[in-house]
Amino acid sequence: TEAGSYDSVVYCSVCGEELSRETVTVAALGHTEEIIPGKEATCTETGLTEGKKCSVCGEIMVAQEEIPALGHTEEVIPGKAPTCTETGLTEGKKCSVCGEIIVAQEEIPALGHSYESVVTAPTCTEGGYTTYTCTVCGDSYVGDEVAALGHTAAEAVRENEKAPSCTEAGSYDSVVYCTVCGEEISRETVTVDALGHTEEIIPGKAATCTETGLTEGKKCSVCGEIIVAQEEIPATGHTEEIIPGKDATCTETGLTEGKKCSVCGEILVAQEEIPALGHTAAEPVRENEKAPTCTEAGSYDSVVYCSVCGEEISRETVAVDALGHTEEIIPGKAPTCTESGLTEGKKCSVCGEILVAQEEIPALGHTEEIIPGKAPTCTEPGLTEGKKCSVCGETLVAQEEIPALGHTEEIIPGKDATCTETGLTEGKRCTVCGEIIVAQEEIPALGHDWQEDGSCSRCDEKQDVPTVNPFVDVNEGDFFYDSVMWAVENGITAGVDETHFAPASACIRAQVVTFLWRAAGAPEPSITSNPFEDVLETDYFYKAVLWAYEKGITAGVDDTHFGPAQPCSRAQVVTFLWRAAGAPEASAESAFTDVTDPDAFYYDAVLWAVENGITAGMGDGTFGINAVCNRAQIVTFLYRVYAV
Repeated sequence: TEAGSYDSVVYCSVCGEELSRETVTVAALGHTEEIIPGKEATCTETGLTEGKKCSVCGEIMVAQEEIPALGHTEEVIPGKAPTCTETGLTEGKKCSVCGEIIVAQEEIPALGHSYESVVTAPTCTEGGYTTYTCTVCGDSYVGDEVAALGHTAAEAVRENEKAPSCTEAGSYDSVVYCTVCGEEISRETVTVDALGHTEEIIPGKAATCTETGLTEGKKCSVCGEIIVAQEEIPATGHTEEIIPGKDATCTETGLTEGKKCSVCGEILVAQEEIPALGHTAAEPVRENEKAPTCTEAGSYDSVVYCSVCGEEISRETVAVDALGHTEEIIPGKAPTCTESGLTEGKKCSVCGEILVAQEEIPALGHTEEIIPGKAPTCTEPGLTEGKKCSVCGETLVAQEEIPALGHTEEIIPGKDATCTETGLTEGKRCTVCGEIIVAQEEIPALGHDWQEDGSCSRCDEKQDVPTVNPFVDVNEGDFFYDSVMWAVENGITAGVDETHFAPASACIRAQVVTFLWRAAGAPEPSITSNPFEDVLETDYFYKAVLWAYEKGITAGVDDTHFGPAQPCSRAQVVTFLWRAAGAPEASAESAFTDVTDPDAFYYDAVLWAVENGITAGMGDGTFGINAVCNRAQIVTFLYRVYAV
């Protein structure tokens, strides 16, 4: 800011004496501007406007001004209902801008389960148990477990029998079943020894002089298998055989030895008679044979004849031991619930005699099983609990019918008809089953009763009544003309006096929320607790402020002050409108030089307002976030949101 100077001096280059001196003035440099960055106001802290200073000398050229703190913007933190196992939370509140908790959420205790039980009875192989199921959330667990009953073994029976043969063993499966469920408990393969061959002699055939003979052989009389094969005896021609002399017997003469062919009998040397000498005993032979049986001995006569004359010399009866029984199993019979059974027995497979008598097994008796009852309903009868046998199915205790309960009436409230909506008469339904007993009937809508001022005497609805512009400061060519007329017609504002609207006057916070509340239909607030010390019940904006606070449109300038007389900026106004609209997402991007921070409380609101044609900014590339919104602008914004 001040000029400088210096002395321009000339000296002698030889002796150094000063020759001349002149004072030269240097013009002041002037300030070098430097921007002092502004600071945006937050919910709880004031901000500063942008300023300027000289970067050289530090002098303040444009002083910064304080921007009031914006106050919290309430946002509801949704509550969470408790479940059977998890706690819930009450509804809370926080600032949607800075995130500060305004009303803390409180924990709601878990409700706990409400279990209903279903019993599953045990069987032979599976245990019984009770299933507990929560009627609220469906959680279930199994408890009260009962061990499986186990199988009841019946007498073993034979299956897959294969008879033994002479050379191959036989077999059968010895199987034990459960008498209750019929399931196979055990199976054992039993081997039956091969019977062995029953030898039978194949008679030999002696060779003759001219014919071959055969040796004696053996075969099985059962299967026919050859045990000892017969061999051929070659024909040998005559074979000399001594014809024994015949000793004289007691009564007959004898003969001398002679010769004959042993094959064909030809006499070779004739015998000569010898006087009788008496009998000569031959080997004993069997006669009158009686085969032995299982229980009785057999017998035969052992007879000795004279080898010479054949006369019987002696006879003796010989006893043969009884053969003994051949055992055969008589299958047992398992008892049932009502019929007795039999134990396994034995008999002789040859003679049929009973060796081990079968004994009676008492009937098992019934195994009771509950037949679940059925609860009666309003219209259908029920059944008492019954019982049946779980083995044979016989009914032990018959179920009896329980009469239907009948309906329990409940009034279905009627609904009065309005001007535009139909009503309903009172009805009736059953509180138990929900069946409609008396159906509701529709009551026709009443229709509007229009008054001279365009209002309906029955409801809050109004119809258009031509309005005459009463304001000298609102002209038909003004951008806000239609907006002002709409606001007046709909009772949103009536001007500052009878002939002036004051479109350029700044709007304070109380006016903005009142205009917004009226445009929304002036709804009655639900809350009755007023958090603001500077908002009284007698104030014209009382209900509007409570409604805006309740809906999260604004939370005041701090926890206890609304700031009704503070000017409302354009950023605050579009934010109020955006929140009243439900804070919808915008797809546009910011084109304003003063709307660049996505975290700013007004960022999404400005994009939404531009995208929906509510405002286009200041026309100089800025939105004018800190500019105070005037009356013309606020009614225009409202008109474009609620009327267009």
